[in-house]
Amino acid sequence: SPLYKVRDFKVEDATAHSILVGWMGSAVDAEGKELGDADTAEGQYKTAAVFPAGSAMNVTKTLTFSRKGPFDVKAEYEHPEALLPGTPKELGTFRIELPP
Repeated sequence: SPLYKVRDFKVEDATAHSILVGWMGSAVDAEGKELGDADTAEGQYKTAAVFPAGSAMNVTKTLTFSRKGPFDVKAEYEHPEALLPGTPKELGTFRIELPP
């Protein structure tokens, strides 16, 4: 309606909880060529906070893994104790198949 004027405003969505991505370490991880600690042994489960609490939503991130075979990537909340009761920690597990 032309009788009402509203000031300009901006709405920004942000994540309330940190989201981790996890994977099993490989020999490449041990050499320090992949995301994570360089001193991590092969076969050790590793995680990285990809979306920290308070980060903007609707953001795309690219992760690079140097792998020679198929592997699994798991997404989960970092602090399950901060979630509502009955909310699972795990968001999903994704199998990455490499082309032959």
